Amino acid sequence: MGRERGHGVKADALATQVGAIVSAASTTYILVRSLSAKENQFRRHPNPLLFWKAAVDGVYALQLCVQALHIRLAPPSVEAALIQSTLYTSESWFVLISYDLYACGTNPFQNTANSIKWYHAIAWSVGGVAGLASWTNIATTATPTTDDVMDATEWTLGHFYMYVTMCVLCTCVFLILENQSRPPVGGIKDALRTRSSMLHASRTFTIFYGVYQLVTIVLWTNLALSQWSVSDRSIHVAFNLLVGARGFMDLVTWHVINSRSFVLYSTFRRLPTGSVSGNEAFLDGVSLNPEFNVALRKEVLHFTTRGIVAASLSTNSSTNNRRIQLSLHELGMDLRYCHLSSQRYTHD
Repeated sequence: MGRERGHGVKADALATQVGAIVSAASTTYILVRSLSAKENQFRRHPNPLLFWKAAVDGVYALQLCVQALHIRLAPPSVEAALIQSTLYTSESWFVLISYDLYACGTNPFQNTANSIKWYHAIAWSVGGVAGLASWTNIATTATPTTDDVMDATEWTLGHFYMYVTMCVLCTCVFLILENQSRPPVGGIKDALRTRSSMLHASRTFTIFYGVYQLVTIVLWTNLALSQWSVSDRSIHVAFNLLVGARGFMDLVTWHVINSRSFVLYSTFRRLPTGSVSGNEAFLDGVSLNPEFNVALRKEVLHFTTRGIVAASLSTNSSTNNRRIQLSLHELGMDLRYCHLSSQRYTHD
């Protein structure tokens, strides 16, 4: 954001607004494409979670665009608090998405449809607390001026990038833990394929957005150490452009995750029968059902069934006919052989 004091810093404001326009266009595309798409791939996990992060970044971009038009919708202290609130909420969604990808990749019974309620509570609560802290800092002045608002905003921005650093470290830990987890040897193909796709999605989201945030952290640290000097204008412009265009990174990760080479494998080629198109289908519980999560459940049932079959075959009380039925069931055959005699499968 930089110090837009109105004396020779128009380049900073211009960079911020250019980034905001790019961010608004990017997030609008994600929201419209997600709500109106009939393709199943655009409603697969983790797209419903990316949807909410894009929505928050879109609100942030609109706030910057409104400021550029000099439209006063609220007092300066309230506007600054809202901006800080959306920034913190966006970063909270970044961590929560990374955590959900990790949880779904390691826990076959992770329920994203239920977890998203907690995700909303956490993300909006963090944003609300940050906005309240920013407003309280500004409200200590009896008649806050534009300079007072900017000083308080920069104070909050310092705490924000400390929070961003913590978020990036947490997502890196989630990615490392997920990479270290190994599926059972000889697992079913659905689980192996979807695990590969889930890892691609996790790496793509974490690396792309993490690198973006690391660059902004470096630029902010440089500016903070130089006491926001106007001597190095290029750093000011680059920093303001990157912060304003944060929604563009959502579009980049959304596009890569939904490309043909990264799309999560699913045994469902079409939408479930009876599902509706549009935002109702996108926001329902089916969309929050991770394909890898389902595949892991199948794998758990697969190995559980094999264990039961092996234990049953090892008992002396099982008849030959029952052993044949158990063996055929383990091979995945659905035909009923109960009417066949076991002598057909015996050899002298």
